[in-house]
Amino acid sequence: MNPTDAQIVRVYTQVTPPPGVAGVAEASPNFIGPGAFAPTFDVVVEAEAGAILAFSGQPYNLVLYAYDVTQGVRVPPLDVPLPGGFIGPPSWPSFQQVTTIPLGAGLYIPGDVYKYTAALTSNVGPNAIASFMDSPLFILY
Repeated sequence: MNPTDAQIVRVYTQVTPPPGVAGVAEASPNFIGPGAFAPTFDVVVEAEAGAILAFSGQPYNLVLYAYDVTQGVRVPPLDVPLPGGFIGPPSWPSFQQVTTIPLGAGLYIPGDVYKYTAALTSNVGPNAIASFMDSPLFILY
């Protein structure tokens, strides 16, 4: 990676793990057993910054948009509101953001296929950043 660049390296969903247990990427992140469905799931974004940018303090924005692939529409209630920040220690050079998404009635269509699109951007400072990545497809029940 260029020392003045940053990029998203992974976006995935997982069953919300119990405290103290590591999560595992899941294709159906709210399915927890036969006939059992969790009221939440996690969306995980991982990013990296080059050796110079990682300590620069440059501001950035990170957004996650949810899409119902089956219906062909964006699903704003499942979008992930993430605060902007500054690239630097202790969160960088390897950054990870885990967000738990609550699933309320009417927020999604059970059985449809979904995905998240993540965008890491910065147009302030000496190093412009634009990195995008889609999560693997997943199904909510």
